[in-house]
Amino acid sequence: MEVMRLDSGDAVDWRRGLFDIGMDSLMALELKNRLQASLGLAIPSTLAFTYPDIHAISGYLVQRIFPDAGPAMVASAQDAAIEHRVLAAAAQIEDLDEAEMESLLARKLESL
Repeated sequence: MEVMRLDSGDAVDWRRGLFDIGMDSLMALELKNRLQASLGLAIPSTLAFTYPDIHAISGYLVQRIFPDAGPAMVASAQDAAIEHRVLAAAAQIEDLDEAEMESLLARKLESL
């Protein structure tokens, strides 16, 4: 979120390409540097080009962090990320009144 300069409330489709939602080459390098520093792993500068969405990057990182992990562990990590997003979305809409909910639904339908 910080690299993309998005508000924390902005919903990001984890399968949508990072460059499709506004990432540029400098942001890609910043993402690589942040991941490298926080994980202590050597991350290729081409990360966002080779793995162009959050889903692909998460799979790559799970395999790097857990090299002996099979496809089931990668899928499980991605499922956990989806569950986290669903719970966060539920918490955001829980406090909306009827008019706010209707407005949110209308915006989502327009974006389809």
